[in-house]
Amino acid sequence: MKRIDMTGWKLWEHGVPDSKIIVLNKHVNENKDDRHVYWDCLCTLCGKKFIDNGKGLRSGNKKSCGCLHKQKIIERNVSCGQIINIEDKFGFLTVIKDLGFRKQKSRDKSWRWSLCQCDCGSEPIEVPNALLINGHKKIMRLYEILWGRNYMSNS
Repeated sequence: MKRIDMTGWKLWEHGVPDSKIIVLNKHVNENKDDRHVYWDCLCTLCGKKFIDNGKGLRSGNKKSCGCLHKQKIIERNVSCGQIINIEDKFGFLTVIKDLGFRKQKSRDKSWRWSLCQCDCGSEPIEVPNALLINGHKKIMRLYEILWGRNYMSNS
């Protein structure tokens, strides 16, 4: 099979319209058993240099160093309301601090958590943002579990 010299390619000019990658030069591969050709690349979105194989670059599976994917996740979270601000109020809970992402033990998935203060003045509690966003009744159920109070009849 003929090898394609991709040196200097701007992938958006070679059939990958959303790509943010410029191929700098062929990467020297020390592993002689590896039959793939690797390329030194530059991400035009963030300026990061990285290495990838030619097949992934030409197929369009790789459009950036990974920063484009992160940017799309942030945009999706904002549009879906997954971003919660300090002092946002959900039922009896007020968000006082963003705790960032935490990996779930049971699944390979991360959830964003917030530290919330209850109106009753008890100790702040850590709550996943999805629970805050997905509705008042789930928050009330959380109260029942944590403090044995039944707020469901008040709603």
